[in-house]
Amino acid sequence: MEKLIRFFLLIFCGLTLIVSNAYSEAKQALDDWEVEIDEDGIVIECRIREKTAQNAEVSSLQKALREKRSEIAELKSLAQKDPAANSALQAAQRNADELKSAIALNKKEETGYKYCRGKTVAPFPIADLILINLDADGLKDWMDTVKTSFQAKKFSETNYVNCMQYDIPVFSDREACAETNISVDLETGEFKLIFELVENLLKTPGHEPMKVIKGFWKFKPTADDSKTLVEYGTYVEPGGPIIPWLYNPRAAVIPFKTIKNMMKVLESGKYKDNQVPFPYRKVSSHKGLTSADSPPVAQN
Repeated sequence: MEKLIRFFLLIFCGLTLIVSNAYSEAKQALDDWEVEIDEDGIVIECRIREKTAQNAEVSSLQKALREKRSEIAELKSLAQKDPAANSALQAAQRNADELKSAIALNKKEETGYKYCRGKTVAPFPIADLILINLDADGLKDWMDTVKTSFQAKKFSETNYVNCMQYDIPVFSDREACAETNISVDLETGEFKLIFELVENLLKTPGHEPMKVIKGFWKFKPTADDSKTLVEYGTYVEPGGPIIPWLYNPRAAVIPFKTIKNMMKVLESGKYKDNQVPFPYRKVSSHKGLTSADSPPVAQN
């Protein structure tokens, strides 16, 4: 019996190493970013997962998961006779969970569209950046391709639905409504705005609904209150006849222009000295929180 257990343990260790390497490689592949634009202090990097490569990875991982499930079944049977096999069984089950996670990671972006993110240091205080993003009607003035924007629903200062229409050359224009959730770390001052597609509330003739749209804005204060670290990520699937090879050439340009346009609007001073309607950072104890009289920000 001891020899049998040692045999299973040796097999398990070998498979664990193989699966661990496969999981690491899969995760690394999804974390590979390529810089596409580096101009005016703005860096845009994108990543893409090709269908063929991804399907091969998923197939390999699924095969490993099937083998792992067979091993788990054998270890369960063995554990009923010898409790010493329980540790190997638990480890095999953890390994199966890792395989499931690896498969999920590989399936995230199998459409072939690019996901891009932009980074820069904005010469503006974090309050200005928050306020320009809260102005739903003003989003059309700086978000690239957006021609109309408004707030359709407001659940709180930090949770709402904005709707937009997009100017799409050659093809039908698009429209979409996205729910926004805002969270703030009052200790560090980090602000995060996450948006994701919800049911289209517009249904305008001559417009097609976006298939997928999601992303985030992240602002981090610096030692200089007049400067803020900015990160913007966006992933879009326009839907209809706009397939990846038609959309991807614009995938990096859109966030680049969006960030540049935002800076131009902020330079006008439109949002300077206005008050953020919720606490967004911690200040000295005798002053309390900024915007202290406002309702607390939602934590996500």
